[in-house]
Amino acid sequence: MAAEAPPEPAAQFQAAPPQQAPAGPGTAGRISRFGNIEAPFHAPPEKEFPVEVSLTRKKQSDATGVTGLGDDTRMDSSGALDLACPEPCVMTAVLFAPGFDVTSGSNSAELRLEQERDGPPARFTLRSRKGLDGVSSSVSADFWRKGAFVARIQRTIFIGDPNRGGKGPPEPVLAQPEDTPVVLQPRSIPDLTVRWEEKDVGAQHFCLVTVDSPAFPALASDFCTPGEQIERFLAGRYNGVLKTSLRGVKVAGDDSPAPGPQQTISRLRGLGRELYEQFATPNFRKALEQLRAGPAANGGFELRTIQINTNNPALPWELMVPCADQSCGFLGVDYQVARWHISDRTPDLAPQSIRYATLDAIAPHYQGASYLPNQQKEMQALEVLPGFKQMGGSLDDFRRIIESADSGIVHFAGHGQSDNGYQIRLEDAAADPTMIRGWNRGTGRRLYFWNACDSGQEKTVAGFVDGWAPALLDNGAGGFIGGMWPLQDAAAAQFASQFYRSLDQGLKSAPGVPVAKLIQAGRRQFLSTGDATFLAYVFYGDVRLQIKR
Repeated sequence: MAAEAPPEPAAQFQAAPPQQAPAGPGTAGRISRFGNIEAPFHAPPEKEFPVEVSLTRKKQSDATGVTGLGDDTRMDSSGALDLACPEPCVMTAVLFAPGFDVTSGSNSAELRLEQERDGPPARFTLRSRKGLDGVSSSVSADFWRKGAFVARIQRTIFIGDPNRGGKGPPEPVLAQPEDTPVVLQPRSIPDLTVRWEEKDVGAQHFCLVTVDSPAFPALASDFCTPGEQIERFLAGRYNGVLKTSLRGVKVAGDDSPAPGPQQTISRLRGLGRELYEQFATPNFRKALEQLRAGPAANGGFELRTIQINTNNPALPWELMVPCADQSCGFLGVDYQVARWHISDRTPDLAPQSIRYATLDAIAPHYQGASYLPNQQKEMQALEVLPGFKQMGGSLDDFRRIIESADSGIVHFAGHGQSDNGYQIRLEDAAADPTMIRGWNRGTGRRLYFWNACDSGQEKTVAGFVDGWAPALLDNGAGGFIGGMWPLQDAAAAQFASQFYRSLDQGLKSAPGVPVAKLIQAGRRQFLSTGDATFLAYVFYGDVRLQIKR
């Protein structure tokens, strides 16, 4: 069952006009402020204490550091944030305090900024949970404005008597100051943003999810179900998905007949309902229900894009079905959905464009039982695109691609296996996510498309995309596409063929092609074919990411 949610915020949703791009450099409406989290260095165990979050004209202390910057935010060498915030400047501060309960109610509050003076801080009351005496926790505050992430600040609070010792959290990775002028590009804002973050404090695990949208004020966070519990929930259910995904392929130890298309659709729709009922938090439900009401109920605002930022990829958001009747379908079919992996090695915001220069295709030659009959058909769909290069299939060839400075797309068409570290099978070896973490970081901005199929012998079905996506994004990738479960050869080739055909046509008629829209169109093939492979694809990146000439 889902973890108990904190008290729901008293504020009601209010419709707002569609979002506007943030102000650029050199325009009116920018303001310089220092971020502060004022709290005792040593919090009394299991007792309440005050915390204040503020943006002030003068630096208050060195206890707070800046750990994340939005695309339209810069920081100078003194630690001051240069913010785009035309008056009336109203931001929302969202407090993430693992190890503590927010006893004052909501963990979000408004901040009103003025050019000539400091406004009142956002005030919270915290109390540490039982069993954490002698440990420390990293407490952070995110600033949001009209659905756009602005900045993140962080500080450490020690719980209990500091003389008792205890292991503290790792030092935060601070944002780097920029003393040279930077040309800021206006950033498109997702229609709905979800941040799902998990963290260990002492021996306890905490999970918090926050939703935000330009259509309404920021909401308080909810407690969420930790990823490990979600993985246990999905384990048996994914075994059923394996049967539906590999229709026509012999699965080891299973002599039952393959299900028909309508049976497959019903089973996955039922799974989508279970996911929504079990794991969708109260504020996410409120936000989705409000936005699903349509533009007339939301001041002309229409929900098209959903961005999921998370450090635990276990929950398959794309499969959620938010209503019991036929008025809605899977989130990943009805809307453009993208995920982004948050970690100390990846930026808080994913890039919104990738320049298309090359399309490097990796198609290892397999023989015997490993032969993929549709692999060549897939390559034929790719080779008509400009910049196409069929690369070698060895481990050395693969490493050169990962470490490359090229910009564009890397496509893998071959076997994947998840019984030993989520590997892809090359001609002379297998490669896994841990391996590439030991290689040089690629300097080019690339989209990776892993079309990893299965021979029917896989017994472990979950986690393949969960392993590769974080590793490639940590290595500098601008985006990643892969399957949540093993893919059927023919359907995988069909999905890829449509993706690249639409990309090629789009680049001939427009300056850029949105990746999430291509993935959404591919997923829709599930509704007409009943082949679960089409619904398996997950896109990691910015939901507004465009491939551009």
